[in-house]
Order: sequence, then C-alpha cells, then structure tokens
Amino acid sequence: MKEKILSAIEAHIKSKHKLGDQSGGSGHKGYVSFRLDDYEVREMGDSKTKVSFSYSIITETEFTYYPDNPPYEDHYEGLIKLDT
Repeated sequence: MKEKILSAIEAHIKSKHKLGDQSGGSGHKGYVSFRLDDYEVREMGDSKTKVSFSYSIITETEFTYYPDNPPYEDHYEGLIKLDT
C-alpha cells in the first residue's frame, strides 16, 4: 500500500509542476526536481484513504553552488483521496 500511496503522490506532483531539464529564455540551463518532505495517511471508511503531504520543488541552475548560492526551494502542501 505504501508504494501505491507514494506513486499517487508523485503523479499528483508531476501533474502540477514541470519537472526535469529546463532552459530559460536566455539559454541558461536548469533542473527542477521535488522532495517529499512529509505525508500522513488517514483511513476515511467506505474504502477511501485521505493522504495529506508536504513537498518542496527544488530548482538548480548552472549557477548553483554551496554554500553561497544554494538551489531555490518552493514549499507546497497537497491533499489527495484514494479508493482502496
């Protein structure tokens, strides 16, 4: 069940954000990925499951370097309902 939940979360995130290699108007390269920060599963009865989660969208560019210029991170929360 855990694999199905994680797969559903990943599919939801991919439907909301453009991930992978990116190129800006100036031709600079970037890469957008996500990190699942936390999730919580609640059984709702009637064979339904509610999954709430928080995640970060991470944008790295050719100018990303630690510690002076780390990747840019946006934080989001999501909620999905699954039929079991």
